[in-house]
Amino acid sequence: MAMTLTEYAKRRRCSLKSVSLAASSGRLVASVGRSPSGRAVSILDPELADREWEVNTRRRADRPGPDVAIVDKLIAAAQDRPPTGPHPQPEIMDLRDPRAVPPYNTSRDLRAAADARNAILRADLAELELAEKRGRLVDAEQARADVFARISMAKTRLLGVPTLVAQDAPDLAQRIVPLIERRVREALEELSGA
Repeated sequence: MAMTLTEYAKRRRCSLKSVSLAASSGRLVASVGRSPSGRAVSILDPELADREWEVNTRRRADRPGPDVAIVDKLIAAAQDRPPTGPHPQPEIMDLRDPRAVPPYNTSRDLRAAADARNAILRADLAELELAEKRGRLVDAEQARADVFARISMAKTRLLGVPTLVAQDAPDLAQRIVPLIERRVREALEELSGA
């Protein structure tokens, strides 16, 4: 009986994030249905998922090690199930063989990678704040508003030139002002097109 990741999270009484992380980190493999892109989308066999969860979850000191019979069943189920979609299912490790278990703790490595990303982001943020305080960084919205205001002012001033010429030379106004106005508008249209 297949179920969604959310339903399985309710069944396990844990968060959806925990189930997604278990599926993406390889703790749930044989029981997970995946999309063509390889993302976990459903739990195909909840009982198998429960067994995988127990076997592949890091053990506390007060719990015994993995049950060899369950490990055998998980390996057999993973080998018998055809891969879903174009992405093959990841290989399940034989936990009975100490050479097969990687020499690192996956969750610790994931946490260390996340901490490193956070440190890089904090450093980038500190650099941005320092550049802003030194005046090398300006607010993009404020810069856009300033440029727009200056362009609008220049446009208004240029469009006012023919009127000023008409005031300064009233005897030439009828011949020269329409010519000047046409040339100013042509220049503004070229600038706005560029």
